[in-house]
Amino acid sequence: MDKLPLVSVIVPSYNHHQYIGKCIDAIIQQSYTNIELLVIDDGSSDGSEKLLQELANQYDFKFIHRPNKGLCATLNEALTMINGKYVCLCASDDIYDKEKISKEVEFLEANPSYGMSYGKLIQFDETGKTIKREIKNAKSGWIFDNLLMVDFSILAVSTMIRKEVYATVGNYDES
Repeated sequence: MDKLPLVSVIVPSYNHHQYIGKCIDAIIQQSYTNIELLVIDDGSSDGSEKLLQELANQYDFKFIHRPNKGLCATLNEALTMINGKYVCLCASDDIYDKEKISKEVEFLEANPSYGMSYGKLIQFDETGKTIKREIKNAKSGWIFDNLLMVDFSILAVSTMIRKEVYATVGNYDES
């Protein structure tokens, strides 16, 4: 069996002490196993750093804590440190479904002309109550025009992007 492609999961974290444990656990518990996890704490002041260091020691992922630089600078920094064929972004207050990475790798491997994929999501409040179940007007195929015209939107947590896309279109605009 061919080796599964490496997926880099980037978690930018800022003052999400109450959520970050569940976020990391959901990534560690993925059914897909060839994952490189990088967590950058962007200057949290709520105790996140200590918790993240404990989780990094427990689960053996790369963890960096440094002064606050903002989200785009954090993502750009992370992109220079990863090795995966695919990139997933996961905010520190988000939780992945157990099959998220497996399903998106399967799709992108079967569709090499696609630069990214996205999936459904469930939005919930702090008590766990479901607020929203699906993306309205979801599209597939060439969706650039739909996104440009704001026909629908994609939340970053639901995406998987080929790393080569960043080399083609550039990184995040820090301004």
